[in-house]
Amino acid sequence: MKMITARALHYVLKIGNRARNILFFRDVLGMKVLRHEEFTQGCDAACNGPYDNRWSKTMIGYGPESSNFVIELTYNYGVQEYALGNDLAGLTVASPGALERARAHDFPVEQSAAGQPSVLRSPDGYPVFVVPGTESQVQRVALNVTDLAKARGYWADTLGMVPIGTVPNPEHRLDLSYDQGKFVLELRQSTVALDRAKAYGRIAFAVPYDVQPRIDELIQKAGGTILTPLITLDTPGKASVRVIILADPDGHEICFVDEEGFSALSAVDPESNAALDKYIGKDPFQNRKMPVRHVVLLGAAVLVICLFFIYDKCMLETINSYKVLEDHNRARAERIEQEVGRTGRTRYILLYTSFFEEKRWGLQAETLGPEFFAMKHCPVTECVMTSYHQLLPSVTEYDAVVFHVATSWDGPLPTVRSPHQVYVAALMESPAHTKHMLSLDGQYFNWTMTYRLDSDVLFNYLDVVDLESGEVISPAVYPSWRNGFHEFSNATLVETVSSTKHKMAAQFVSHCGALSGRDRLVKKMQSSGFEVDVYGTCGPLTCPRGKPECEEMLDTVYWFYLSFENSLCVDYVTEKLYNALKHNIVPVVYGGADYNRFMPPGSYIDVQDYGTVNELVDYLRYLVDNPTEYVRYFWWKQYYTLEHTNSYCDLCMKLHSADAREKVQYYRNIKNWWYDDACTAKPKIQF
Repeated sequence: MKMITARALHYVLKIGNRARNILFFRDVLGMKVLRHEEFTQGCDAACNGPYDNRWSKTMIGYGPESSNFVIELTYNYGVQEYALGNDLAGLTVASPGALERARAHDFPVEQSAAGQPSVLRSPDGYPVFVVPGTESQVQRVALNVTDLAKARGYWADTLGMVPIGTVPNPEHRLDLSYDQGKFVLELRQSTVALDRAKAYGRIAFAVPYDVQPRIDELIQKAGGTILTPLITLDTPGKASVRVIILADPDGHEICFVDEEGFSALSAVDPESNAALDKYIGKDPFQNRKMPVRHVVLLGAAVLVICLFFIYDKCMLETINSYKVLEDHNRARAERIEQEVGRTGRTRYILLYTSFFEEKRWGLQAETLGPEFFAMKHCPVTECVMTSYHQLLPSVTEYDAVVFHVATSWDGPLPTVRSPHQVYVAALMESPAHTKHMLSLDGQYFNWTMTYRLDSDVLFNYLDVVDLESGEVISPAVYPSWRNGFHEFSNATLVETVSSTKHKMAAQFVSHCGALSGRDRLVKKMQSSGFEVDVYGTCGPLTCPRGKPECEEMLDTVYWFYLSFENSLCVDYVTEKLYNALKHNIVPVVYGGADYNRFMPPGSYIDVQDYGTVNELVDYLRYLVDNPTEYVRYFWWKQYYTLEHTNSYCDLCMKLHSADAREKVQYYRNIKNWWYDDACTAKPKIQF
C-alpha cells in the first residue's frame, strides 16, 4: 500500500490559568492569536480530553496555520490544573528576545549546558526550549518513548514520517519529518516508565480527505490503536472537519484531519485576539493575577479569619464527595416538623424536567399516588409522584425535585427553594454522554440517582434475586454469590443447544462510532473469521424491537450475544446485558464495569479478561465445540431470577427515612464526583 504523506499542523496543550498562559505564549514567546473558538459541551473526539463541559481552544503561533506549525491551547472551564506527566519532552521555538521578555515578566530562565538551549516553563510546567534564530517559529516537538525501535516502526514504517539528519546517540533519539525538516517530531528514548497523567497532549496532521480511510486501513493492518474512528466534527459558525484519532505504542495521541475541511476552518480570524481577552475577562473560574505582596497579605487575613471561625463555630465534616452541615441539619429538621407536619405524611416528588423526550419519564400517567407504589410492592407507599408542576400550589412544597441531567434542560429552573426540599440529579447515561453542564451545578444537588453503585438512589435496570430467600443480591459492591458453575450439568440443555444453535454471535446496536471502540472490536472479531451478525443502524441486518422472532432467535439460533457498551465507565451496565440473561444465550460483555457486581461469575464472558481478540475468539469457538462446557454458563438460573428494579420505590423510602428528616447534604462539586476516574478510553484487550 502506498505510504501516506501529511502536513504537520499543531500540538495540543491543556492549560489551567488561561490568562497566565496567554501572557506566556503571546507576550513572552511572541506568538499571535490566530483564532479562538468557544464550545458549550465536550468534543466527540475527546479534543478537550475526557471532559464534557464548556471549553475553548486558542490557536496561537508565529504565522498562519496554512504554513506554520502552531500550538493549540485547550482550556476546560472550571479545571484549574492538570497533573503533569513525562510524555512531552518539550517544545522547541526560535523567538528573538523571548528570554529577555521572560525575565521582565518574572518567568524563570533555566540555563542549560554550553551549546544547549535555555529552557522556559509555561504556567502549567510544559518545557519550552528557546534556540537562537532570526525567524520566529515552532521548530519541533519532542516526545518520550519507551522503545525507540518500536516507535520508529510505527511513526516511520506505518505513518510514513521520514527520518532526517544525523543525530548524536541515534540509539537514544530519532528525528522525523513530513516536510524535509521544516517541522521535526523528535522521539527520545526514555529510561523510566512513561506516565501521561492528566495533561497529555495530542499532535495533529492534515491529509487529503480520501487518504483518511487508508490511514484507518493501515493502522488496522498493523494492529495499531484507533481511539476515535472517522468522525465529523462541527465548529459553530465555521467549517466542519473529519478526523481520525490514533494512539502510538506509548499512547501518544495523533489526529489526522482532512486537509480540505481544515484549510477552510483554520483561516486567521483578526477578531480572535480581542474575543479571547473578552472571554478571559468574563470567565467566572479564572484566577486573576495579583501582586505577590497582596497575595501574602490576603492569605494571612484569610488564615486568621479561618482560624477564628474554626474556633468560634465548628469544623465542617466532609463525608465522601459531599458535606453535611450539622447546624443546618437541626434547623431543617425543626422546620420540617413545624411547617410540613408529621413524619408519616405523604411525600411529594416532582419530575421537574423531561427524561429526554418523555415528559412523564415513561410512566403510565402524569401523576401516580400511593396505589402505584403499593402495586409495585414498595416497602413504603405514602408518596405521590408527578410531572405536573401545578399539582401543588408552589414548587417549594414538593419534598423532592428530580432533574434529568443527561441532557440540557428544557425550561427555566425554580426561582425559589425551600429548606426542606431535596434536589435530585438523575441520569442513566455514562459521563461520556452527559450533555448537561454539571460544572455549573456546584452545591445545587442533594442526592444523586444514577446507575453508579455509590449513588444515593440506585437507578438501574434489573435486580438479581435469590429464589430461595427472595433477597436482592445485586447490583451491589460486594454481592454474596453462590457457587455452582463447575458442578453444573444438564444433558437435555446440551442436546437442545447442539441441535438448534447454528450461528456464532448477534449484536444489536443503534449508535455507531462509540467511544469504547466496540465497532472496531466487532470488525476485528469478524476479520478473524468469527461470525457476528450486526442488527440495527450500525449493521446490515434489521429486526424490530419487540418482534417475537427477534427474541426467539436468541434461544434457538445464536450461541453468543455481544453486550458491548458505548463507554468504558465504572458500573455502566445497560439493558444489553439483561436482554441476553433472559434467554438461553451466553452474553459476551465489554465495558468498564466490574461485572461480578451485577451477575454471578460464570454467567457471562468478559472481553476484558483476554489479552487479544484471537484469544477471545478461540475460547468462544471452544465453547461451541464443547456444548457441555457452554451450558455451564446457565448454572445460575437454578438459584436466581431477574426482577425489574423500581428506583422510585427507593426514592420514596429514602424520603421517609430518618436521614432525610434529620440532615441535609449537598454535592460541593457534582461534576468531579461524576467525571473523575469514572471512565477510561483504553481497553485492556488489544485490538
